Amino acid sequence: MADGAKVNLADDTLNIQDTLAGVTISNDRKQIEYKGESNNIDAGKKEGLKYNIIAVGRGGEYQLVLSDGTKVWLNSESKLKYPVAFGSDARNVELEGEAYFSVTKDSKRPFKVKTDYATVKVLGTSFNVMAYKSEDVLETTLVSGSIQLTEKSGNFVKLKPGQQGRILKEDNKINVREVNTEYYCSWTNDELLFENVTLDELMIKLERWYDFEVFYQNQELRTLRFSGGIDKFSDINNTIRLIEETNKVKISIKKKILIVRDK
Repeated sequence: MADGAKVNLADDTLNIQDTLAGVTISNDRKQIEYKGESNNIDAGKKEGLKYNIIAVGRGGEYQLVLSDGTKVWLNSESKLKYPVAFGSDARNVELEGEAYFSVTKDSKRPFKVKTDYATVKVLGTSFNVMAYKSEDVLETTLVSGSIQLTEKSGNFVKLKPGQQGRILKEDNKINVREVNTEYYCSWTNDELLFENVTLDELMIKLERWYDFEVFYQNQELRTLRFSGGIDKFSDINNTIRLIEETNKVKISIKKKILIVRDK
């Protein structure tokens, strides 16, 4: 919280009913909501913006509604820093990890998602941002509306629905490609869809969700490619069985380590 207090949102008995900077904060199951900004839009001028941070660990996810009505879905191992109430001229948040945004339209106050390698600027739209520090690439996938993706040296592109902007951290260049957005946003609908991804890419996503580590007996197995879908809340043994049914690899579990070997 802005005052330095820490709250465990995983506590099922938690009941937040608080007011900060004129904004009412409340929680319900897997979501926290901020209300009342319309009456306190200039609070930042008088008191300075007050920032909260939500951090989601491995195997978790969380939703929040920001004070302007924007909805955010936070994926596993992600962190979002945001003001309790936005100021009168801008709406800025900072992301580390992955999040899906459904931004409330406001032509006078652009909404910006800042990461270590790029900034996404919008007025009102739906999009997904993947910006994990451990990943070699940053991906911004546009579902609806329009966004401007700017890399840290200032170069930018404008994306259309169905397009994805990718920034390879080694060269910091923006590449744009057409994609099926469903594959990149499916995690918000309790499933993981993947198309022609390497086993290494697939396992990285599963590691975050199921909270395990992967050991490859043969490093060449990392490059095998897979397509399919997984129910996020399925037991890990069912997920392993689905991967093994491709007849490409054999997987065993030892404590919290998945051992992948040739079929």
